[in-house]
Amino acid sequence: MHEIAREVHEDARVVYVDYDPVVQLHAEVLLGSAGDVVSLQADLRDPAGILNAPEVTSLIDFDRPVGVMMIAVLHFVMDGENPKGIIAAFRERMAPGSYLALSHSMAESSPEAIAQLRMATAGSPAQSVFRGRDEVLSLFEGFDLIGPGLVPVQDWRVDEDPPAVPLLAEPPKLRVEGGLAHLASP
Repeated sequence: MHEIAREVHEDARVVYVDYDPVVQLHAEVLLGSAGDVVSLQADLRDPAGILNAPEVTSLIDFDRPVGVMMIAVLHFVMDGENPKGIIAAFRERMAPGSYLALSHSMAESSPEAIAQLRMATAGSPAQSVFRGRDEVLSLFEGFDLIGPGLVPVQDWRVDEDPPAVPLLAEPPKLRVEGGLAHLASP
């Protein structure tokens, strides 16, 4: 991600967050000692722990617009763990002009795909929850969706001129949708 961010803004600062110690170890090896890109071992379900971590507060200026990406993670946050509250905690720290990108496994996936993913994660501490379209849209509360809105991730485009060629001949059995949203001035 940081390489792409730097193509747009050469001084981009990036914090990666994951709770898995193996992911953290890999990140440390891959990132080395680049001071403006760090990896933090933390749990998304503790947003205050992330937002107040010295690695974050020393690198990210939340008084300026930032981008927060919650990609392939919110479907591991159970309803009782308050996914909307997690996003709200980040939103409250973000300056106007910031962006939120998120993706989510959808309840509209095929029953077979849902069963397979649930079986694959059965022994894992990270169980999957499949939310319906309205539930996922509600995660963007307080933000303004841009572009095509919430759509299958393989179809997301900012500009449809020329029209995008479908990447897949048929819809995938596991439906993952994503969107990008802007935080306007209050």
